[in-house]
Amino acid sequence: MTSCSRAGGLPLLAFLAILLLPFGVSFGTAQAKGKKPPAAYDSHLKAARKHYSEKEYDKAIERFEKAYKAYPDPKLYFNIAQSHRLLGHDREALENYRKFLAAIPSISEFDEEKKQNMTAEVRKKIRALEENLQPAVEPAVPAPAEDPLAAPVTDPAVTSTPPAPASLSSRWWFWTGTGVTAALVLGTVWAGLKAKSYNDDWEADRIVRDHDNAVKYQNITDLFLIGAVTAGVGVAVTSYLFRRKASTRIEGTTSNVSLLPGCGLQSCMLTLSWEF
Repeated sequence: MTSCSRAGGLPLLAFLAILLLPFGVSFGTAQAKGKKPPAAYDSHLKAARKHYSEKEYDKAIERFEKAYKAYPDPKLYFNIAQSHRLLGHDREALENYRKFLAAIPSISEFDEEKKQNMTAEVRKKIRALEENLQPAVEPAVPAPAEDPLAAPVTDPAVTSTPPAPASLSSRWWFWTGTGVTAALVLGTVWAGLKAKSYNDDWEADRIVRDHDNAVKYQNITDLFLIGAVTAGVGVAVTSYLFRRKASTRIEGTTSNVSLLPGCGLQSCMLTLSWEF
């Protein structure tokens, strides 16, 4: 898997290989009315972006704080909070999220729509951190009593005559595999476009949230692409075996082919099996 090694942009091939980070706020140069940020601000901010992209969040925090001292850009509160959260520093992250939330109305670089979106996003993060810091204790739920009269029911064995050979289009697994493949291809295109869109925003505005979303959707693109290739190959192989077996079937014997899709936490796969 290729990682995003440059803070300045994500190579096109990297869209098929990066995993999720949460949302963030602009790494870009803060601009106040009539005042240009000093050189020290730009220097610390550039170093902070590099550390953040390389997941060196402790060093990123140090540089973000130095940048704020050189030029008090309130957007840096979010970047500091984001880095603390990724390090598991819930209290420090909560404190800086709250500072950023209070400063949103005064950030002139944000239009009204962006202010509303950022306010909703930050409030969501604050609620999640508050829940982590004050976990609720749920009462234990007793297990249901076992019914002594209940007994497993088994179906009687059913014998049937093997069905006559059918066409490929009449097999459920053919349409299931085709449908899964099509869905995964559409998912690959959708996730790839989302990753590219967020990457373009990252390159243009240097907003941490866009970088995080680009990483997340690139990994989703990976999973969809792997699943689509696996499903397509599975359908092709199963169809070939089915046609071959149907052409050589001996009377009184059957060949059962199964194509079962399944997804886990990190990937999707198809299980292919057949009986002679």
